[in-house]
Amino acid sequence: VCKIAADERAAYQDEIDRLDNSVKALDARVAKLENSLSARLESQLPSEEDFNRTMGYMERFFRTFKDIVKDMDKEDGDGGKLNQKT
Repeated sequence: VCKIAADERAAYQDEIDRLDNSVKALDARVAKLENSLSARLESQLPSEEDFNRTMGYMERFFRTFKDIVKDMDKEDGDGGKLNQKT
């Protein structure tokens, strides 16, 4: 009976050691993936200057588009009001 208890204890310890090694390997893998992902995201993000330049383009585009719509409405003779046709 004592021999079985000692064998069971060794088997449990082997399983604990195996699981501990597995957890360590997974922790290392997660850290590597997180660092890799962080580096990729940082390299793909635009600089503040690029972002501001793009926002300037978008603002000019929408202002021009809005002016075009106003001009089209004026040509239709409704005084620049938006069409309410549905």
